[in-house]
Amino acid sequence: MLSPQSEEPARRRPTKEGEADVPRTQVGARIPSTIAKRLARYCFEEGQSQQKAVSEALDEFLRSYGY
Repeated sequence: MLSPQSEEPARRRPTKEGEADVPRTQVGARIPSTIAKRLARYCFEEGQSQQKAVSEALDEFLRSYGY
């Protein structure tokens, strides 16, 4: 990956301890605004990213159905 200002490879954000360096894919979904507000509040109060919160919740949901 190249950074926009130079031809040098862009630096990757260092992973947090315990966070696996796994490939990521962007997924879009329209959710009710009430859920989005609850998610934002949870993430603010817990100091967690929305990406991590949604990823963990979706993983738990899918595992509960055997996926």
